[in-house]
Amino acid sequence: ALQALLQYGASEDQNQSIVFWSFGSLQRTDWYKLLITAVVTFVCTPVIFADSWKYTALTMGDDRSVSLGVNVSRLKIKSFFLISLMAAVSVCFTGSIGFIGLAGPHIARMIAGEDQRFYIPISALCGSALLSLASVISKMLQPGSVFPIGIVTSIIGVPFFFSLVFRQNRGGAR
Repeated sequence: ALQALLQYGASEDQNQSIVFWSFGSLQRTDWYKLLITAVVTFVCTPVIFADSWKYTALTMGDDRSVSLGVNVSRLKIKSFFLISLMAAVSVCFTGSIGFIGLAGPHIARMIAGEDQRFYIPISALCGSALLSLASVISKMLQPGSVFPIGIVTSIIGVPFFFSLVFRQNRGGAR
């Protein structure tokens, strides 16, 4: 409703920017936006990676994590803040590019398992690879123009999401 209200009161150019942002694109990225994103990423990533053993303990449940000396509530708040900051900065500049955050981590878990020391960097690499692949596909779909990357990731992501749901239902609840 708020997006519709913004679009209703916006000029034609502003409406075009809103629609462009809602589709998600890497086209409007410049060096300044890339610098901001890189600084936030390079500040947050080591902090997250330093707690990787705590995240691995957290996969065993809150009670076991506490018994291993993890302050679960503090870890969750810290993680929520850092991950939200990283997501907000990237979405601010590229728009909403869906399914990268769903598909990348699931593929990484298939590769790395539950050990967060390996899972966190492989998850980032899988997300980057998926975004790069979607970017290449978006440029090939309409020669002479760039198809919105968010639409490409959604077209690829929806079947992937359903395959995860159906595979989990066949294998039993986890």
